[in-house]
Amino acid sequence: MERIIRMSVTGLLLASLVLFTNPQVNAQPAPASPVVTIVKPLEVPGVGTLLLPAWMEVNDAVLSDGTTRQPVQYDLSGKADGVWHYARLMVYHNSSNIVPMADMLLTTDVQPEILQALSGELKDTLAANLAKTGARILDWYPLEKVTIGNRRLLAGSCLLVYDKLPLPMFTQIYFFTNKNQLVGLALIGPDSDKKFMTPLYTQLISKL
Repeated sequence: MERIIRMSVTGLLLASLVLFTNPQVNAQPAPASPVVTIVKPLEVPGVGTLLLPAWMEVNDAVLSDGTTRQPVQYDLSGKADGVWHYARLMVYHNSSNIVPMADMLLTTDVQPEILQALSGELKDTLAANLAKTGARILDWYPLEKVTIGNRRLLAGSCLLVYDKLPLPMFTQIYFFTNKNQLVGLALIGPDSDKKFMTPLYTQLISKL
């Protein structure tokens, strides 16, 4: 179980570094995220429907080689209260006999040492791979079990810096099970937008 989660999260983050096309990031601190009316559906293959705010535009992410490929990726962007916001949404899902074990991990008490060990191993693996691209982890927030809406998840986040983007990029990751699949969902955007976007990420997950 630990190996599957570690590989999944690492794959998502590494893909975000290698495949990220330069966004026009907003370097100004964003206001706190308002309570928004979520009205725009986004059908995510193998996962379900994300309900987005009306101001947010969705496009299939075009990668540096001009293609789109797995993991499923979308660019989310738009203006709210006159401020431009951006996030890359990446989705991974795996159907295998590991799903019952993931369910057990999410629904039963787990010793803190287990999550600490998983987070530590993941951080070391990710850091080693990022070093090959000239990138590094600036801050690391370990995995923890959370409940959002009616869903139990593993959640974690990190702050990444690398020479292809002018600003640090905040990455929020969620893992959960859905219809006999292990789902990994990552949202990557400018750290300057963290205060605005993080509550919105939580709201999106709660409606999934």
